[in-house]
Amino acid sequence: TAQDSGLDIIGAIARWTSEQFSFVKTDEEKDERMEGLSYTSLDAALIDAGITEQLGPAWFPEGTELKELRVKEDTGIIGFFASYAVDDEEFFVSIRSATDTPYMETEINGANVEIYTVGEIDHHIMTDVKQKKATWNNGTWECRISGNISHDDLLMMIDSIYKGE
Repeated sequence: TAQDSGLDIIGAIARWTSEQFSFVKTDEEKDERMEGLSYTSLDAALIDAGITEQLGPAWFPEGTELKELRVKEDTGIIGFFASYAVDDEEFFVSIRSATDTPYMETEINGANVEIYTVGEIDHHIMTDVKQKKATWNNGTWECRISGNISHDDLLMMIDSIYKGE
């Protein structure tokens, strides 16, 4: 069966209440890689780690600058954390190997979560005060884009992950 070959049929289950949103993995897979290396783009760090899944956006709003990129590994779990600035506003992209314990919990105003599906992957979009947040799982990866970004730009960034623009 598919589960016998290591495929996660059920995947991650999205859970949300009026205050928090998170993913809970149904199985645990850890990925050991590298830490402490310097990169000029999120894509370069993902490629260097040997990650073939489509995880990071290829499109960013015009004028976007990468401010910081960290790759962190802890007990076999690897995370990529990028901070960007555009027009005096900041937004962040986080990609982390997923475990049974959700790492990225998101506080939200009410239970108003938009589901935006691209490539059979559900992206959970919500607003917290003025910040837009999108979270999703892609295979064994937990991903997030958050910050002061327009709804349209957020959707374009999500779309670019799968189009490779």
